[in-house]
Amino acid sequence: MGLFLSGFAMCYKSEVVGRSSRNLIALICAATILGGCGKKSDSEDAPAPHTGNIVFENDKAPASEQPSEEKENGQIQKTTVLRAAPDSTTYYVHINQLNVRSSPEENAVNIVGRLVLNDEVKIIDIVPNSVFVQIEISHSSEKIAAAEKYFVSREYLSDKKNVVKANEAVSRYFMIQNIATEKLRVYEKGCEQGSCPHKLVLEADMAAGEKTSNRERMTSLGYFHIDNWIKFYQDGGEVYPSWYDPALPPPPGPHAGVLSWTSRSVLPKNSTAKVRGAFGWYAAMVSPNSHNQWTHGTLGWGVDKDKYIRATRGFWANLFTDPRSHGCSRTDNETIAYVRHLLPAGTPFMKVYAIEELADSTLSRYPEKTKNWDYIMTKRGVRASNGEEADRAVILALNVPKADWLEEGTYTVHIMPTVKKFKSGSAGAVASKNGNVYGLDQSEMRGQFLVDEGRLVNYAHPANLSVGGYGRDAMPAFAIAGAAVTKP
Repeated sequence: MGLFLSGFAMCYKSEVVGRSSRNLIALICAATILGGCGKKSDSEDAPAPHTGNIVFENDKAPASEQPSEEKENGQIQKTTVLRAAPDSTTYYVHINQLNVRSSPEENAVNIVGRLVLNDEVKIIDIVPNSVFVQIEISHSSEKIAAAEKYFVSREYLSDKKNVVKANEAVSRYFMIQNIATEKLRVYEKGCEQGSCPHKLVLEADMAAGEKTSNRERMTSLGYFHIDNWIKFYQDGGEVYPSWYDPALPPPPGPHAGVLSWTSRSVLPKNSTAKVRGAFGWYAAMVSPNSHNQWTHGTLGWGVDKDKYIRATRGFWANLFTDPRSHGCSRTDNETIAYVRHLLPAGTPFMKVYAIEELADSTLSRYPEKTKNWDYIMTKRGVRASNGEEADRAVILALNVPKADWLEEGTYTVHIMPTVKKFKSGSAGAVASKNGNVYGLDQSEMRGQFLVDEGRLVNYAHPANLSVGGYGRDAMPAFAIAGAAVTKP
């Protein structure tokens, strides 16, 4: 037993043991490579107090369309906006999402909901020397908690509808990660409300945060948006150096074992770095209230497929340790490259802990199981925000020289919905039969996740699991089915 309990130090001594022991040690070493998430050494959420997303925060309404305040002799004159009490003008939300607060100040506890693009409000009052206005909500499809007063930033209100954005597909796709089953799924929207089914375009395995008694390393649930993508990300403390960096030694080659990624020969000299490339090819930075839990790739090359994700499912890996992350959602590099290709900054996604079901057990909308995606991973854009993606057609169109190519390949995209059954209690957390990674009891579960439709039915986050994002009760309207669905 001591062989398994000596931890990370064994990674550097494994050459002295037999092959079978070496394989087991490698699985234990895999548990040490996933700790970069949830660390204070990483940057906190980028400040975006009014929208919760830095992509949205900079997209303010034109000044000529905003409610305004003017000063005369040092006194604020409100007559330019408040022609009546309240102002009879209808204002429209200019941006995809706007935080509604119960008081006119930026803090972590007074957000009571959010308005979305072209929701309608009237202004009750302007808060002097502030961007805040008190509003009355005229029309919104979103759920706003009861409060005595509501406040938003006037910079995102316009006296005209945002026709440009309204005519766009604001977000063509969205992502749902079911932490219970460690499945990542991307859907193409069928509509902006929960009144229609959506279409699955990707289903893949992922590794979630490990179960701990203090829950610090467990993945937080919630509704988020992608702020930006970082190519070849590394943590703030440089404990997990970039998968590729021209200033570093080359990464281990294809098919290399986990121990190769911990070798001092691939790490920066005279550093405290532990593992090379633990965040893989891309990392999606998310907000709000992300708890520094990103969605990212892992060790290995594209040709290694999901080798390092499957390692977390094995019996031995889970018998003596938990080879999961410190909260991040980790998937293989081909998958994360494809997700990067599909989901631009600003895309909504949810992390839920749900029982999975099919709305249509015949899967009549899914005649094919897979499709192919060709990619070229390049050396360009190390740690760049929204760095160059890997779609082969895009790279060829950019005329990227072959000297800058790292790998080319074809990813098999799984597009057929599958269900992992829920098993109550600790037995449900058994790897490879995993529909309940944190071993919750049936009584703690609320509602269903229809994996073939991308909709939630009567769902609520389990009460004892951490929630970040826009809050425990916040979910986008397009992901909520209006009523329970009867299976054929």
